[in-house]
Amino acid sequence: MTKNATFAISNGYWLLLFLIFCVCYLSGLDSLYLPSNGDEMVYSRIARLTAGSGQWLPLVSDLDHMRNTKPPLLFWQAIMAGDWGGQWDLWRLRLPAVLYSMALAGVLIATTWQISRLQDLALVSACVYLAFFSSFRYGRPYLTSAAETFWLTLPLWLTVWHRARLPGWGAFAGFGLLWGLGLLYKSFALVLPTAAGLWCALLVLHGSGTGRDWFTLALRVTLKISFSAVLAVAVFGLWFALDPDPAAVWQEFVVGENGGKLATTALPLSAKLIAVTVQALAWLENAGPLALVMLGLMCVGIWQTRHGLRSLLAGDRLSLALAAWALVWLVVFCLPSQRSARYVIPAMPALAVLIALHWQRIPRAWFAASIILCLPVMLLLTRIGQALYTLNVASAAEWIAVVSIGILGTIAALAGLVRQRWTRFGSVAVALGLYALVNAALAPLSGSAGHFDLSQQTVAPNAKVAVPSSFNAQYERYQFLLPNAGKLHIAHYATTTDTFKLENLLTTHDAVIWQSQDKQDAPACTQSLNRTCRLLAQRWDIKSRHQPGEIRLDNLFQPEQWLLRREWLLTQN
Repeated sequence: MTKNATFAISNGYWLLLFLIFCVCYLSGLDSLYLPSNGDEMVYSRIARLTAGSGQWLPLVSDLDHMRNTKPPLLFWQAIMAGDWGGQWDLWRLRLPAVLYSMALAGVLIATTWQISRLQDLALVSACVYLAFFSSFRYGRPYLTSAAETFWLTLPLWLTVWHRARLPGWGAFAGFGLLWGLGLLYKSFALVLPTAAGLWCALLVLHGSGTGRDWFTLALRVTLKISFSAVLAVAVFGLWFALDPDPAAVWQEFVVGENGGKLATTALPLSAKLIAVTVQALAWLENAGPLALVMLGLMCVGIWQTRHGLRSLLAGDRLSLALAAWALVWLVVFCLPSQRSARYVIPAMPALAVLIALHWQRIPRAWFAASIILCLPVMLLLTRIGQALYTLNVASAAEWIAVVSIGILGTIAALAGLVRQRWTRFGSVAVALGLYALVNAALAPLSGSAGHFDLSQQTVAPNAKVAVPSSFNAQYERYQFLLPNAGKLHIAHYATTTDTFKLENLLTTHDAVIWQSQDKQDAPACTQSLNRTCRLLAQRWDIKSRHQPGEIRLDNLFQPEQWLLRREWLLTQN
């Protein structure tokens, strides 16, 4: 197959798209509102308190039943990035995650080029991976999936690179060490899908013949994979050897965190079947803007198996090996009682490469449908930018940036729909446009509008400040919002609209941060003739949790009604 027969878009456009993806991933890292895991602040707090202790272990936490819920490598990464608390800001905490995402994209470029010898194809695989919503959401925040995805999948790419022969024992020893690093970021339990996935991929790549030959190969692969798995678990076991309280690690992490996810639930069979069905759609959920392209790939795969597995093995072993890796992750994480699409993120790089390898085999209609579905989302994000400008949250320059990105994204979408040669490229470009719009629309809240201005009013060091919290350790975000937060005593209270609660907080604290709920007017205590509280500063905030019926179809494009709220920093008068 010649290059011209494969691609209608030159590699220069794909290279430009990849570079813009990198810029998009690196921008907005200091935002409290970038798409992330809701528990990011929990682990940021544990990392900060551990850094404050001056020791690597044990992990330090003041949260009930939340200390050893993640292995130490995640926290050590934050401690080093934040210079042991000396430079504790979101940009530094999140930068390692983005670097992992960029490194994995580079691995996909190298591997796909080695497979196809086509530069365009190599860049497509990286761009598709970065266009997945799971990559954008979990490949940038501090609480990330980028690190374990990199280390757990690296042996797969090394195997694909040297697919002509079965790796030796030395290579499998290296695989075990790499897996061990991945386990130290998330959990020892990940050794099961990782080892099973590589076992299946190796049998597909090297399984030739039947009977005794196949059994001999399976035995060799099983022994080598088992060796890697044992070595990986041994690396993970260093946590127990180094932690001064290994019994707590066992009880909190092994029994509580991991055992709890495997425990059976009392749900009826129908509910369990629905939950498994939803989990089976994890590939599509993670693909996000390219969900329909992923569905097109699945249809191509099903069509290719119409002549049977033997015929497929004879034609495209590599694609089947990558599909086996991804399928193992999907099946394994349908079994636990706790399921989430993010658990199968290590399958997504293989699926990105599969999409690239079958780029021209996936019918154009899937790419066009993907573009069409993205257009309303792009319009909504542009409307959010307009609402922020109307409320004087965004400046004119920030609103112009949103409009410009929206126009460029629309042009890419229209070009993809009108011109056949641009459709596939356009689907990925539109995904990039969505992510760039997210960054641009929310950028004003990373500036003065989203922070407390205490240039005229100061909160004294060691002051006791009460802050609202509606979710696990969400009060930790005020470490990034209040100047000199490390010198303040921050206490938290459950989010409420009870003004009597506000009065009590003002009498027992030096300052209180109070949130608006249904209206954006300042609290009554700042407006009456006999004011009982004084306004020090205010900022705009994005609502993270909404009341039932607050967002409806008729007000979806009126984000000023459901998106924003005010926060006021108050003190007793």
